[in-house]
Amino acid sequence: MSVPAQTPSKEYIANGTTTAFPLEFNCDKAEYLIVTLNGEDAPVGSWTLANDTVTFNVAPLNGVVVNLERNTPFQRTTNYQLYDNSFRPSAVNKDFDLIWWKLQELGYRDQVIWLALVKEIADRIAGDDNLQNQINTIDEWLDNLQQNVNENTNDIAQLVTDLSKEIADRIQGDQILKDMFLSMIDEAINEGTINALAITHLDSLEALEGVTNVWDGRTIYVKGIGNYVYNALTSSWEVGGNSTEATLDQTGETQQQLNDASIHTVGSVAEMLALNEKFRPRTIRIKATGAMYIYDASQASINDGFYILNGWVLVGFHDRLLATLAGLKGDGSNEYTKLKALIDVSSSLNLPIDLCRLNISTSNLVASGHLKFIGTGGIKLFAGSNGTLLTSDYDIVIDGDIELDQNKASNSGGTVGSETHCTIKHTGDNLILKGAKIKPSASINVVTRAKKKVLSQDTDIDGGMITFYAISPTAKVEVLGGEYKNAHLYDNIQILNGGDVVVERVRSKDSKRSCIVIGNSTGKARIFGNYTSGAKTDGANQGGWGIVASVNSQDSVIGMNVCLNNQRGPMTVDTYPDSGPSVDNRISVFGNILGGKYNDAYATTGLGLNNVKHGNVTGNIIFSANQGILAVDSDHTLVHGNTIMDTVDFAFQGYLSPNITFKSNTVDGCTASGQAVIRFIDSTGFRCSGNTYRNLTGAASILYRVSGNTKDWIISEDDCLKLTAGSGYVFQILGAGVTGGKIRRNNYKADGVTGWQWYILSNNLAQFSTHDNEIESAGTSYISSGANVTAGDDTVNGSRNVWSAAPTAFKSRTGQVAAIAGVLKHWNGTTWA
Repeated sequence: MSVPAQTPSKEYIANGTTTAFPLEFNCDKAEYLIVTLNGEDAPVGSWTLANDTVTFNVAPLNGVVVNLERNTPFQRTTNYQLYDNSFRPSAVNKDFDLIWWKLQELGYRDQVIWLALVKEIADRIAGDDNLQNQINTIDEWLDNLQQNVNENTNDIAQLVTDLSKEIADRIQGDQILKDMFLSMIDEAINEGTINALAITHLDSLEALEGVTNVWDGRTIYVKGIGNYVYNALTSSWEVGGNSTEATLDQTGETQQQLNDASIHTVGSVAEMLALNEKFRPRTIRIKATGAMYIYDASQASINDGFYILNGWVLVGFHDRLLATLAGLKGDGSNEYTKLKALIDVSSSLNLPIDLCRLNISTSNLVASGHLKFIGTGGIKLFAGSNGTLLTSDYDIVIDGDIELDQNKASNSGGTVGSETHCTIKHTGDNLILKGAKIKPSASINVVTRAKKKVLSQDTDIDGGMITFYAISPTAKVEVLGGEYKNAHLYDNIQILNGGDVVVERVRSKDSKRSCIVIGNSTGKARIFGNYTSGAKTDGANQGGWGIVASVNSQDSVIGMNVCLNNQRGPMTVDTYPDSGPSVDNRISVFGNILGGKYNDAYATTGLGLNNVKHGNVTGNIIFSANQGILAVDSDHTLVHGNTIMDTVDFAFQGYLSPNITFKSNTVDGCTASGQAVIRFIDSTGFRCSGNTYRNLTGAASILYRVSGNTKDWIISEDDCLKLTAGSGYVFQILGAGVTGGKIRRNNYKADGVTGWQWYILSNNLAQFSTHDNEIESAGTSYISSGANVTAGDDTVNGSRNVWSAAPTAFKSRTGQVAAIAGVLKHWNGTTWA
């Protein structure tokens, strides 16, 4: 086709609504088109080309310059041949169109460049004309300036000459006047008209020695030193009377200024307050305390008993308040008044109190604001005060080797309730204890309901109904290191309702109930690396645990703890709710060493799992307990990789725990006789696999018991080696509620002895199957009362499916092949054929 004359560029000003912009020139491919917005390439994919029109997905903003320009590439891709029908009019036309398009684009660009060049030349000519006009103006101004300089030079020279002469005349006149006055003064002195009242000023003592016209009483002032008076009797100059305002030292300061800068010492605060106004510029030191004060007239009406005393303000310690400077002595007397004043000032100024190694006795303290004690020292409740040592609705920080003593022996009067005679009773935002030593109290020792943070780090707390009690549903609670012991009514550490709890590296021992307890919906607890011992059961048979996670505890980990010598047991996770449905706990218990003996008697349980949902119990060592692991209501909990040693009643029991798994554990030593080492009761869907059993020494030992309402369970790939004879059973499986069980691929061996009387003892009601197991125990019979048991393909003492008569004590597997009375037969589901 023909190519019309056209400009291959079009510019628009966007109105904010229009999206379609016609090209007004030919262009059939988007890749030949350059689209810009305010000179910047439009984003890829933001526009399309169709029917010689560019259409934007979103209208350009109002005022944006839209430029459309064709840019045909310098290339030719067609290749005409005689044999392939490629030399056609349409192809040739298109090829020529592209050439003309490119020529139009080059012509357009040449035109744009030429116009720009013409404009640039015109602008430069206009600029040169303007610059030449400025140069001409400057030349004219410089000519005028040179003329002014020439005219003024002679005037300036004459002025300098006149001024020089004037200065010389004045110097000469001043000298004449000076000489005249000195002559008149000397004459007056010689005639006695003036004598001692005449004071001459000299610059140095050397100049003083050079004075020859002297008489008794003549006074001369030496600069920077003072007045000297001539003594005719001694023929010498002596220091005369000098006022403090007049005397200067070498720094140029007067004696009064030096006095004002010095420290004045008084014996007591009362003496300081009695000083007159002359002393207000000075620093005053109280001899009794070493405290120093300066005067501030703006605070003359303030007296807080310590920091500001009628305008006298304590100085010298800007980052702390010293107990000694407040007049505290730590002499055993009741120093409540001074200590309370110090605490109030501390709260007002937000400065910590350094106890300065004092042990201060006081009545009951109630903080009036945030409070912080540092350093070394102690605070003790004065005998007969009866009640709590420190009560605060504000932040408390105790940071240092500081001992707090509720003085239990002398302060248990009145009605003692759980929070009436505490060492600390706190309800502020934050409670921080670092390195504190807290002695026994009559009530709970330390109780906090902090709203933001509780930190007890390397704190030692001895005694109290509870040694440390935190009820902090919104606070982060951290108990790190330290020792907590001798709770005389409840637990050593009790943390309730916490949402973010850490108990780590703590020693907790000798509690009336339990050593460490978290509960009441405590979540995200991390209990690591603690040591507990000596927990006892109380008169109501409560407590006795090393570590307890109770009452809806959730999303918590308990690991690497050592719990020994606790009366009921080392550890229990007992999360039954006080009311309502159970929660999904997701608690992990791992890597703990849990010893059950208490004063050489076996504890009740090594590890209790009560109401633990989706728990994980792994890598623990449990020993010397009547019961190894007791799991109750522990749905979908995984118990694996643990070592359970030296138990009496059983090593593991899963009760009311559907889908619980007991896997890859080692049981080493159990003396159970007449009862099972491993038990699953009312635990549908349990899995028991890959476990190892050794040293089962009970005379009538039973390895497994399955009973109650227990369906669809599996025991597989366990290994048991028994070295002592016994009259028990490998399996005791009882009850019509037991259905769908499978026993397979296990290995049970009694080495050289009759380890069990029966491989399986049932009651003709339980329904399960056993196959592909190996039983090696001389004298052990196969199955008793197994009318609902499907058995076969087990190897018993080297014999597999070999019967002297067709078995009737159990069911056979359909298709099972057996040698019956020396004849190979198979069970077809009805008879042996």
